[in-house]
Amino acid sequence: MKICHNRANTYRNFLSNEQGSAVIEYVLLAIPLFLAIYLFLGNFAKLSDSELVAQTLVRESLRAYVLSPNFATANFRAKETLFQLAQIEGLRKAEIDSMIINFSCNKFPCLSKEGRIKATLEMISTAENRKIRVSAEEIVSPWKWTY
Repeated sequence: MKICHNRANTYRNFLSNEQGSAVIEYVLLAIPLFLAIYLFLGNFAKLSDSELVAQTLVRESLRAYVLSPNFATANFRAKETLFQLAQIEGLRKAEIDSMIINFSCNKFPCLSKEGRIKATLEMISTAENRKIRVSAEEIVSPWKWTY
């Protein structure tokens, strides 16, 4: 009987001992918080990456548009630059097919000296399943048309 009593006391002492409880509280409380933060930051990084890729694409396409020798080739050059860079950036075929770029000008013809051109790119990011819309503006150099 004395052996059972000693075991019962040992078991009671073990349960009432609070040594190591801080570690258990840390594991139970902090790990889920770190997991949530980790998931949030990973998702935010994906969204930021998609936005940055879209910004790069619209800027480079606009640059190709502005540097074109005439209005007839400007649209073709800009779209060709857009699709080539999209492939280089590693976009999926569905994302490339969803891209729509529009150019608006404040002067006519569009490539007039000191004209302001705005390019707007819309695309659907398949990774986040959302629509991305970015734009860029550029001014046609007054020195472009001087010979």
